Amino acid sequence: MADLLDDVLRESHRSLAERLETSSVALRGDAKCGEIRQRTDAFLIEMCRHVSAVCDVILPAVREQVPNGGQRVRAYVEQVKRFERSAARTKGRLYGASRDVQVPWERVWVELGTEFDRMLAVEADLIAEAVAVCSADDNVRLASRLRATRLTGPTRPHPHSPHTGRLAHVVRRIWILADAAWDSAEARTVPGAVRAAKHPPKAAITKV
Repeated sequence: MADLLDDVLRESHRSLAERLETSSVALRGDAKCGEIRQRTDAFLIEMCRHVSAVCDVILPAVREQVPNGGQRVRAYVEQVKRFERSAARTKGRLYGASRDVQVPWERVWVELGTEFDRMLAVEADLIAEAVAVCSADDNVRLASRLRATRLTGPTRPHPHSPHTGRLAHVVRRIWILADAAWDSAEARTVPGAVRAAKHPPKAAITKV
């Protein structure tokens, strides 16, 4: 199946877009604070794992096989960092971090959605180029690795960490452990580790 990698990407993008929309509906509606936090966390966790998997699995192949691959990788990583900064602000606002709690939810949400859309567009172009140049065997191998790797990975955005190279791979393993510890402390619901979600303080989430 020559387009398996593209299929996996589309599947992931569809799931992420649905999670973001679910969060938006909860925020605009009458959902309780705990439900808003749970839905938004579901999006952030899946998004962080997806980005981590793309950086770990796809970017090395792009750098090696795609014309101007190094330049394309750098452009993608810059967009990833912009998204991760907006994701970090969203999580801070969600949990009542002092530096973010005063930022209006509308501003936070617009920025998150904008950077999300931009990142998916860059990513789609990047993987389309990878699909065009890789062999059928590489396509299947990369698709399988991407699908498996995105099931784990860091659950929080880390815009200041390395995203490519061997050091990034090592740092990513460390963040997985550190994020798991913080998720447990915050009673954050993470796929693969069922935890009862506690409602955040009402001051942490104010409807737009």
